[in-house]
Amino acid sequence: MLHIYQFLGKFCRFSLFFAVLFTYSSAFSQTIDISQFVGPMPLPIPTVAATTTTDNVAESMADILPKAETLKNDAEELAATINGITDISKLIEEYGLLKNRLEEQKTQFNSVKESGSYGFEKVSALRSDLRSLIDAVGHHIKYISERLGKIESQKQNWTLRETTWKSQRDALAEGVGPALRDVFKDAVNTIAISRKRMEGIEVPLVEFQQKVIDLQRQAQNQLAEIDKLMAEMRKDLFRKSRPAMFTPTFVMQFDTALWQEFWLGIASFEMPGRPFFQTFGWVIFLQLLLAAGSAYFLRSLRNRNLERFKLAFIADRYLSAGMLIGLLLPLPLFETVPKLLKLLFAGIVSINASRLVGAVIDRPWRRRLLYIIVGLYLLIQLFVFIALPAPAMRVFTALVGFSGAMLCFWRARINQAEGASLTFLAGIKAGGASLALVFLSQAAGYVAFSNHLLDVTIKTIFIGVVAWMINLILKGAIEAIFDNNFVRKNDLIDKHHKVFIRRGSMVADLVVVFMAFSEMLSVWGFFDSSWLAAEKILAFGISVQNYRISLGMLVWAIILVYGTLAVSWLIQRILDEEVYPRKKVERGVGISINRLIHYAFFVFGVTLGLSTIGIGLQNLTVVVGALGIGIGFGLQNIVNNFASGLILLFERSIKVGDTVQINNEWGKIKNLGLRATIVETFDRSEMIVPNSDLVSSTVTNWTLSDRQTRLIVQIGVAYGSDVQKVTQILLRIAQDNPFVMKFPAPAVFFMNFGASSLDFELRAWVADIDIRLKIKNEINYEIDRLFRENGIEIPFPQHDLHIRTIDEPARVALHNLSTSNKNPPANS
Repeated sequence: MLHIYQFLGKFCRFSLFFAVLFTYSSAFSQTIDISQFVGPMPLPIPTVAATTTTDNVAESMADILPKAETLKNDAEELAATINGITDISKLIEEYGLLKNRLEEQKTQFNSVKESGSYGFEKVSALRSDLRSLIDAVGHHIKYISERLGKIESQKQNWTLRETTWKSQRDALAEGVGPALRDVFKDAVNTIAISRKRMEGIEVPLVEFQQKVIDLQRQAQNQLAEIDKLMAEMRKDLFRKSRPAMFTPTFVMQFDTALWQEFWLGIASFEMPGRPFFQTFGWVIFLQLLLAAGSAYFLRSLRNRNLERFKLAFIADRYLSAGMLIGLLLPLPLFETVPKLLKLLFAGIVSINASRLVGAVIDRPWRRRLLYIIVGLYLLIQLFVFIALPAPAMRVFTALVGFSGAMLCFWRARINQAEGASLTFLAGIKAGGASLALVFLSQAAGYVAFSNHLLDVTIKTIFIGVVAWMINLILKGAIEAIFDNNFVRKNDLIDKHHKVFIRRGSMVADLVVVFMAFSEMLSVWGFFDSSWLAAEKILAFGISVQNYRISLGMLVWAIILVYGTLAVSWLIQRILDEEVYPRKKVERGVGISINRLIHYAFFVFGVTLGLSTIGIGLQNLTVVVGALGIGIGFGLQNIVNNFASGLILLFERSIKVGDTVQINNEWGKIKNLGLRATIVETFDRSEMIVPNSDLVSSTVTNWTLSDRQTRLIVQIGVAYGSDVQKVTQILLRIAQDNPFVMKFPAPAVFFMNFGASSLDFELRAWVADIDIRLKIKNEINYEIDRLFRENGIEIPFPQHDLHIRTIDEPARVALHNLSTSNKNPPANS
């Protein structure tokens, strides 16, 4: 143990030394004006300056030829550099694509603006696509600005070179020979040619930049119009825009023109053009390749033991899982996706996701309900794609709302009779009420509201189901990582794999819930995309004076604090299970070291968290000042207990597991906390003792240096007993007990001539205080047995009462009592 104490002492001394050194170095790191102490500094001697100038000239003449060679190489590379900077052919091509996208946006926007029945989702999609276009244009502007900056940097560089060469030529004009004059002349000519080559190279970039800025301005104006239309359409959600159903006006809309419009919508199918496949054909090929490879890999896992990881449904539906993986992973590589391809991707994702979720759902009717919802979603997307005439769309929406509401209410009544959970019943009743509102609003002529509500309801249900599936996959993956034989070969993971799984599952739940909530906000129309919703949620915050604290900053702060605490927990487990047993560190010492590590990581994590929300170490002075005022008024006891706890940890006068005596109460130290220490008594009650009491008051620690303790047994024998024999018997009892230490040897002392007995004490040493009472019990049993066998009497206290005087009534009463005892009644 000595080497551990020495190490801790050296560590504290070195920490103090470096802290003092850092403080003084920081104090003297500022620039100090020495003149204010010693007066103005003397001017330099001219001869020294002349010598220095001569040395510099000699050094400059020695570097002229290498610098000239470097200048020629840079001039030759300048042409390639200029070509690389001014080559904007790819940017011009991308600019053309962006311009065509904007024109297509305007055309679609005008068509949607003319049809007001169910264009809310289209307008939202247009706005999202337009935002991505504006971001792409912004990247182009930034890229062009970077190239213009490079050109300006090159011009400044060559201008500086020209100035340097000319000044050096003028400084060495008298001492330069013909060869060096030619070198200077070639260098100046090279620089002049290079500068002339760079004249006007920024003009095409500036002109192109202006075009891109104009395109950005047009896109922003288009976005403003879309936002204006979205605001109007949100107002129109609660306005009656069409005649009510079941009226002659509505029925008369089903004429020949409506069916012609229907067939025109079907004929408007447009396949993706050849340029799209030339640009993104490799992405489609990558999707197919990933789908086939993923399906083959998942099929090979069917015979593995995946049931206990809750991942068997993926291996059973390996085709669906492979299609999802192959489609979704390369999806961000598409810059633009045609509408027909979007519909195809939506169908593939919906069908395969529903098949995967259906493999987890145990009740057949729930699987059928999921398939119906997916089918309705795809059918609605198809009708939107082909621009189904408004009257036909209204009939379809009303039928879906009515039949869906009846189905939900019917299933709710059956499930309530079967004793289903209240959460599920509330969800299915809410779905039924929403679909009933879809039917009623559609029948009343509130078409925009009805269509939007149906779309939101179906997508919300589908998002919840997909989020549940993703959560199952993540939890199963976490269990597969930490609960397999290969990983559990590590002793630490094997002992705590359930902790890793539980914490990983908690993180997975939080991430999935946040992502699903962000996606729902996007579906409900609050934001254009889930990423924008997540960004806005994390950006939400409050301003306190000059500080802005956002939810994202708080989340990062919590992550940092939780991460540091997790690292602290991991280090403590490694020390407890691998280091301390190997080094034979006492349990109390190990707990003290763990506490110090925990406090250090906690302070470090809190400091990082505060820095994340904008409260740096300099700004903590205000907090420390306020804390000092609080300590002065009301936190004295808390700070006193905290400081006392640190003293106990460093001094180790009391450790966890020590047997102590506090105010005549025996117990064991169970926990050393920041404010108080928990002592478990031998009655299994727990005393909470403030740390300041343990430091300032007297505490008997029976196990501070070792666990040995002395046992004292007091015994009295009757007068007339053989004291030598009593001494021999007591010594033999102690010596024969296997738990009594041989050294120090037990001893028997004849202590007193008592009032009723001869008093002896048996004193013996035991190795551990925990068995003290057990040994005393055994010794008492042996004393009683051997004293009986050897005829040694253990007396009890006796007193003789001598009555000198007594009053007359008491004498008569005693006489009558004695007489009655001598002559008892006949019937007794």
